[in-house]
Amino acid sequence: MTKILNDNPLEDKQSEKNSLNLAGEYGVCAELSKRGIPCSLTYGNAKAADVIVFGMQERKTCYVVEVKTSKSTRFVTGFFQKYGDKNKQPHPDFWVIVYIDSELVSHYHILTHEEMGQVQMERNKMTEWEPAPKGCDNVLLQHIQQFEGKWYSIKDCLDKKSIQMDNFQATTILSEKITEKYGFRPGKSFSLVLQSAWWHGLGDKSSIDPKEIEDIAQSIFQQIDRGEID
Repeated sequence: MTKILNDNPLEDKQSEKNSLNLAGEYGVCAELSKRGIPCSLTYGNAKAADVIVFGMQERKTCYVVEVKTSKSTRFVTGFFQKYGDKNKQPHPDFWVIVYIDSELVSHYHILTHEEMGQVQMERNKMTEWEPAPKGCDNVLLQHIQQFEGKWYSIKDCLDKKSIQMDNFQATTILSEKITEKYGFRPGKSFSLVLQSAWWHGLGDKSSIDPKEIEDIAQSIFQQIDRGEID
């Protein structure tokens, strides 16, 4: 038997990182599904979300979940480099920090975006929520242990509205149009809509006129063709 070796240690390291990230994201989806919470993994090299959680039954809501996975007790968040403006949109609704221990057991720590910000402030010894352009924020396992297993935080929020019903329906329709045109998997199509300039402007709208859908779709198609979203 011939053993194939990879002579590039950087490629090996990146491959291990990608596998670890996928393990965390699939694990989060599995845990949510076990609790009856509808969710979907997203795909792409520049994802706007790792996992999307959908409202149950007739409620047309969705939430963005950021997943960070590590086998060490240190987790890179880049929090205040990305979300230093407290009112900046969009941002994750939830963070799930996944620690995989030496026995390969996954430990899930579930925080709201606000809780993640407070933890990061304590870690950074900050007194105010403000941008930190230098460095790259991280937290240690000891800072988040109190949040282990708090899946109810997500389930409780499904009773609230994150995105207006019309916006959610528009997102679904646009995802279907992308899948039809490009043949992408539904999860990837949904991710492309979330990355689009249109979705980033949702904070200024309470609903979408159905007549706008085709124009919005064409705009997103152009972003895809120009390689602006992937």
